[in-house]
Amino acid sequence: QPTPSQVLRTVGVSLNSHGCWQIMFKYNKARYYLCSLKDIQEAALVYDIVMVQIKGMNAKTNFDYSQA
Repeated sequence: QPTPSQVLRTVGVSLNSHGCWQIMFKYNKARYYLCSLKDIQEAALVYDIVMVQIKGMNAKTNFDYSQA
């Protein structure tokens, strides 16, 4: 399995011991694990959706949404 930096530079997504991409973020000093997915791009998109919902359009995301 490639590392995230070899495939896609990601925020909030890491490869777990089962070979899936897990989504994790910290908010209000608590750590949240959302889910694990087989596809890194799908995991990065799910992370982005959650972060934009929580922090708004100024959230640090994996993809550029400035033109949306």
